[in-house]
Amino acid sequence: MTVEIKKESDEDLMLLYQNGEYEAFTEIYERYAPKINGFLISKTSNIEESADLTQQVFLRIHNNRARYNRQFPLVAWVFTITRNILIDHFRKKKHLPLFFNGDIIFNDATSFNKEEENFLIDRARKAIDQLPENQKLILNQRFQEGLSFNQISQNLGVPSQTIRKRISRLIRSLKEGLK
Repeated sequence: MTVEIKKESDEDLMLLYQNGEYEAFTEIYERYAPKINGFLISKTSNIEESADLTQQVFLRIHNNRARYNRQFPLVAWVFTITRNILIDHFRKKKHLPLFFNGDIIFNDATSFNKEEENFLIDRARKAIDQLPENQKLILNQRFQEGLSFNQISQNLGVPSQTIRKRISRLIRSLKEGLK
């Protein structure tokens, strides 16, 4: 791989890949695979499933590369694909995901029909909307932006252990509110 490829922005790499530069895909994979796999492990708690889902993400990126619009950040497109694959995965397993601004917070192993699922998702969104802004900010940074506890800690100037506890309490509170 040339040094120049490594210096390209994500969006430029995708443009190169759309134009047949397959080294660009390798660089995209190297940049995103660890992040995607880590995100999927945190959602599935299963290393093998996460590895399989990560491969599905990159297969979908490959198959849909012509659809990527360079006006939008590549990271958003990649994580939209990741989220969609994860939703499909949970639906196949009949697990209910709970969303925060379109991103999964947690899933329960209980099966629900489509009507029950839609009702619960609607209640969850309303519960999240009623949270104080500082709590929504933490959830957003963790689940929508995919930031680590340490990154959120740095952003907010709060110890990472405190962030971890706040997120845990928020999720537990949301789960309890949905029962």
